[in-house]
Amino acid sequence: MSFEPREYLRHIRDEAAYLESATAGVSRAAFLEDPTLQRACVRSFEIIGEATKKIPAELRAAHPDVAWNARHQTARNRALLLLNSEHHTQFDG
Repeated sequence: MSFEPREYLRHIRDEAAYLESATAGVSRAAFLEDPTLQRACVRSFEIIGEATKKIPAELRAAHPDVAWNARHQTARNRALLLLNSEHHTQFDG
């Protein structure tokens, strides 16, 4: 399935909004006790990372004020840091 750049931007926006709303007021301890929220957040980071990679170069060039690579790397790295080699999420430590 191929999307237009606008769709990828919507995915990024929607997942960022979800992350903000789902974690608003949630303490670290509460987050660590909620495996459903943990999985949802990891999935949101994955979606953001994948959508960011698919933004065309010409759109990135037209908007140099956006740190495309930094946003992609940040979201992707956060998700990867949360996953260990056995594909289980580790949040404590």
